[in-house]
Amino acid sequence: MRKIIFIIVLYLLGMGSGKSQTFPIGLSKDSLTIPELFSWEYQSFYIYKPLNYDSISSPLWFVIHGTGGTGAGTIGNLSSIADRRGALMIGLTLDGAGSTMVSQSSLIHSLDTNPNSSGAACVYRLSGSVVLKRVYDLIKSKENRNIIPSYLSGFSSGGQFVTRYMLIRQAYPDSVPIQMALSMSPFGYTLPTDTFLGVAQPWACGLIMPLQPTGGVCPHSYNIYGWNCNEHIIQYYNENYAVCVGDLDLDSQINGSCFDITGVTRLDRSRTFFAFCDSNAVTRGTTLNWQYAEIPGAGHDEYSLFQTKWLPTDSSTIAESILFDTPYNPVPSIAPVAFFYPDSITIQANDTVFFNNVSVNSTSYYWEFGDSTYATSTLTNPYHVYSMPGTYSVELTAMNAAGCDNWFKRKHFIHVTSGVGLDELSQKIFNVSPNPNNGIFNINFNNSRINGLLEIYTLDGKLVYSKFVNDEINPTIQLPSFISGGMYILRLKIDSRIQNSKLLLNR
Repeated sequence: MRKIIFIIVLYLLGMGSGKSQTFPIGLSKDSLTIPELFSWEYQSFYIYKPLNYDSISSPLWFVIHGTGGTGAGTIGNLSSIADRRGALMIGLTLDGAGSTMVSQSSLIHSLDTNPNSSGAACVYRLSGSVVLKRVYDLIKSKENRNIIPSYLSGFSSGGQFVTRYMLIRQAYPDSVPIQMALSMSPFGYTLPTDTFLGVAQPWACGLIMPLQPTGGVCPHSYNIYGWNCNEHIIQYYNENYAVCVGDLDLDSQINGSCFDITGVTRLDRSRTFFAFCDSNAVTRGTTLNWQYAEIPGAGHDEYSLFQTKWLPTDSSTIAESILFDTPYNPVPSIAPVAFFYPDSITIQANDTVFFNNVSVNSTSYYWEFGDSTYATSTLTNPYHVYSMPGTYSVELTAMNAAGCDNWFKRKHFIHVTSGVGLDELSQKIFNVSPNPNNGIFNINFNNSRINGLLEIYTLDGKLVYSKFVNDEINPTIQLPSFISGGMYILRLKIDSRIQNSKLLLNR
């Protein structure tokens, strides 16, 4: 009770201090819209900032509540761990008002208008990584930080979110630098297989996906489904991930669902899932990188599961140590990831748009440009003329030589006007020199002073560096040593204008 009162007092103090750019100490609440959804949905979340939060070194911890819980409730159960770690906690709201996601499936359901003349509406299933990326970007912006090492945990149905998010993000990656993720006592897991013990495993028990439409006005309505490549599963098995369960979580979970084949209790199902993945990883030519723990004396109770120690004298709880002290293992990138620039542009009718394809681990491509011409292309970096005013979406499918593909869509991102417009692609805002470089380079602006956001992405779309350019003249950028050599995309955002440039680091 004292802990809850302390948090509420800090929350009220934060409210009384007025608006600030960073989050206040204690408990607060925020929300944001998700542009990819094109609906009225938004994502709300609670924030807990401990007194020992460090604006340079403190980690970010996403916590996902169980059925009937709240982000604030989970923060109340786990905030003592955040206090020890100095971690900024984010308690997402799921399965209700202020939520875009379903916790059990880690998917987003988005209603979107169809560009075809039929006027039909299409329901899209998007990856939960869309939301986590947007929340992460907002946190970075408000806390004035370039990169924040991040951790993710979920209890019960929140544990289902975590295990499926870690699986799905292999095909739909985000820029959140997850150092470790932990699923605590979920009802069931997604087995990376079509069958188990001779029983078919449909999603979300396994990888038999619902049939996609073969044509018509909504060809990619179920765009999250239909991926199941060996490359995706190998990446998943190499993730920084842990399966934990209470050794007294023994209530029967049999309800006639496809999860029943994996065991009667949550403890049974955790053991079955981990043992299958451990064996299947070897079959697929890799080894399982995950952690596993059974929490002694704990039933299906979030507080006990996260706050139990191996020994009373331990300084950290079992879950805390697994989550924050397990060494990070880099995950190899071997699966196709479709991605292209620009993000959003405004052009004049009859202007030509050139697309910058930065897909990775792929050898062939299929583009759909979204206007009434129904034009397509198999070029790597195509161009297209948009002749009619309107707002258009573009789809890209990238495939490797083995037939594994990945699909990416930018919805409503080309805005064609009938008057004089601004072609953000042809108007150069800056140049980079030297390029290639060793991590130290100059940004040479066409104007004498500029205000904007400078970002550097890997070729698969992961943000590795960002810096606000505030009224500077040709600044010099020195990248941190953890950014390794290779090809990157450097992006500058100034108001509604965007310019992307390739950046080669020789390190």
